[in-house]
Amino acid sequence: MRIDNHQLWYRQSAATWNEALPVGNGRIGAMLFGGAADARIQINEDTLWTGMPMRYENPNAHQALQKARALSLQGDQKGAQDVLEQEFCTGLWSQMYMPLCDLHIRMPAAEHVTDYTRRLDMQRGVHTVRFTLPDGQTICRETFVSHPDQALIVRIHSENKGKITLTAALAPALQFTELQADAENGLLLTGHCPVVHHTKGVMQGGGAHVDYSDDPAQQGMGYAARLTALYEGGSLCVSADGLSVQDADAVTLIFTARTSFAGWDMHPVLEGREYVQKSLQDALNVKKWPFAALLKRHEADHRALYDQIELDIPGDDEIAALPTDERMRRHQAGQRENGLYVLCFNHARYLTVAASRAGTQPMNLQGIWNDSDNPPWHCNYTLNINTEMNYWPTLRMGLEHCMQPMLSLIRDLTESGKWSAGEYYDAGGACAHHNTDLWRMATPVGAGCHMTAEFAFWPFGLAWLCRSGWEYYLYTRDEAALADIVLPALQASARFLLDTVIEDRGEWIFCPATSAEHWYRSETGDCQVDRASGMMQQITRDVWEMCLEAEKAAGKCALSAEIMDKLPKLKGLEKDSHGRIAEFDGDRQDGEDQHRHVSHLYALFPAQQITPDMPEWTDAVRRTLDMRGDESTGWAMAWRINLWARLRDGNRALKLLSNQLMLCRENDWQSGGTYSNLFCAHPPFQIDGNFGAASGIMEMLCQVEKDGSVTLLPALPDAWQDGSVKGLRLPGRRILNMTWQQGRVTHSEILQA
Repeated sequence: MRIDNHQLWYRQSAATWNEALPVGNGRIGAMLFGGAADARIQINEDTLWTGMPMRYENPNAHQALQKARALSLQGDQKGAQDVLEQEFCTGLWSQMYMPLCDLHIRMPAAEHVTDYTRRLDMQRGVHTVRFTLPDGQTICRETFVSHPDQALIVRIHSENKGKITLTAALAPALQFTELQADAENGLLLTGHCPVVHHTKGVMQGGGAHVDYSDDPAQQGMGYAARLTALYEGGSLCVSADGLSVQDADAVTLIFTARTSFAGWDMHPVLEGREYVQKSLQDALNVKKWPFAALLKRHEADHRALYDQIELDIPGDDEIAALPTDERMRRHQAGQRENGLYVLCFNHARYLTVAASRAGTQPMNLQGIWNDSDNPPWHCNYTLNINTEMNYWPTLRMGLEHCMQPMLSLIRDLTESGKWSAGEYYDAGGACAHHNTDLWRMATPVGAGCHMTAEFAFWPFGLAWLCRSGWEYYLYTRDEAALADIVLPALQASARFLLDTVIEDRGEWIFCPATSAEHWYRSETGDCQVDRASGMMQQITRDVWEMCLEAEKAAGKCALSAEIMDKLPKLKGLEKDSHGRIAEFDGDRQDGEDQHRHVSHLYALFPAQQITPDMPEWTDAVRRTLDMRGDESTGWAMAWRINLWARLRDGNRALKLLSNQLMLCRENDWQSGGTYSNLFCAHPPFQIDGNFGAASGIMEMLCQVEKDGSVTLLPALPDAWQDGSVKGLRLPGRRILNMTWQQGRVTHSEILQA
């Protein structure tokens, strides 16, 4: 019997948010708890952020940078760090991604039910709850978020012709939200997001003042959320307490939402878009369609993306037929089954389709799902690995449509980053730092706090994002995207680096330097700054090389001569005394031997500056990974999966994948893993690990080198002796279909899309 690894299912409702199941259309996201008597649906809208366009000015930034650079070149790295933290990285923290509201569906008759199941069919994009009431009725509740109709839709009916009685109500997540009710148009929630004001000298998460202003100039994002109902038979009563339906044959709930967001550089109130009437028009448009047509439209749209790729690795059918949480517990106990890895892969592509569509915002640290008004790390975009990892598997899964939000982010930061490059570095081009948000903040954070240079001084955010843009062009050959987004971003990043690297000891370096969120031990104590760092040098090389290729492809070689002049003397890879890739300048003692970041291995993946035919450097990478260890946070293990795959060690890559899929319990902050709903745990939940794992699976099955050559099954684990993949994308709009048995390829074809 063929087991369906496209479904997550459970025999009980979710007790916590990390047990709930996600649905979305790129703009509206919802977490479904699946209750019977009280079904909670927690809802987000992707532009519902605090704040407004702003930039943190520092008129002394360039002077501080020069001072820090001089100290670093003199060998006083601790002094350089102090200057960077106290005089350069004084910008305040990002704004926050907010929850919108909860939808509660209450059915008094469902206090005691039997035969309960909840199921997310990822192939259809539909969440279904079934249970039996004491009177024998079997209730079915189907929920999906339609992209064609821009609405969350819930259908409740009895499968054996019983009557439905329920109340549906909206509970706002933010303060000062107004609730209106009318018989014709249902419930309406309206309000404004606050503006979050941070305090200098206070770390992120503390000292923030949340301001709900009455002054339009100081108000944040306007929003409207609307709930209407279609009912067949029975009656409907609308009040502030909710929509009450009595004795209906079936009920369809329609939730729509809009905000005033008009653009990253537009004030959300003074220049904002109309949103209240837009939310009503969305609802009216949905009401024109019968439920069956709405479902058909949604499924066709969803599957057109989801079905682009198919992976099959035969496993234990008996285990694969169990509820998902039971499969996770068995995996935790050491009972491995290949179907769980396929489920993990399918889950990642489902999340991409649900969270990233053309015209929406790119996926943040939690995709589009968040239930907290003070979320971890502000639920922002972290540009020193996490945002990039969100899109690692997208192109290879055939989801180029879902890359559009990433391209928009690159375009926006190329524009906003020009000011940061000029004002902070006295440089041309553009740069973005460690964090950004809806308002495309590109300046450094840090708030003048001690021990923040390791992440705050990192103007390589846009530079790393450029790799996603360049890969988009390689895969799609989209000449318009190359001309309008990719080449301008690469030229802006290359220009910034050409203007900021310095020549010292006969080599070009970016100084002072950091390595994302790590430090080293020195005679004067722990230090986060050095004369150079592996990652900054590797990204510089990557940007310059990509820019050369992009200018050649576009026939516009504005920077090529200058790049080719400096590239030969750019400081390259080094080893430390342990034979590892050097993370900092020469031989430094790790601040934390098993640190989660492996930034200095960027050269292997994703940049491919280290290739399999370079044994001296692949051995150094292997030593680095061995000393860093296999257990870490969820996303960090995901990066390691890709690195071990690139080292052609499939068994080690599978070990990391198995580690990442270990069940992470609520409030366990000690180690990463996966929650029972398959959300990756940093902990807490961070979605990047879900995508990093899927990328690693594809790297185990097929690798493409810089020269375009393709290697099949380069890192196949012993446990994956048989299998097939259909629809795996390759650069140049090519498609790979492959079958293997007993560890050997039995059929392969590469087709032109």
